[in-house]
Amino acid sequence: MKKSKDEPVIFVEGGIVQSVLIFNSSRKGYREPRYTVVDYDLFEGGTSEEIAEKWYSLDENVKEFIKKHHYGEYEKFQEHIRTAEEL
Repeated sequence: MKKSKDEPVIFVEGGIVQSVLIFNSSRKGYREPRYTVVDYDLFEGGTSEEIAEKWYSLDENVKEFIKKHHYGEYEKFQEHIRTAEEL
């Protein structure tokens, strides 16, 4: 299967994203873009305050994507935000 130059190359070590590379044809090489990691493992060991803080730090487009395409996780975020606000 031929790899598209538009596909990112993602380096993961121990479940942690180390870097993301995207091919840049004008420079004939890879560049390292800015990216956001949404790690659902946060639900396993994070406090409600930490989870709420992560949600508030996300870009609005990422929040909308999660709400639209990962509604179960969106609801978990909202539950933790409500809990954090009660404290």
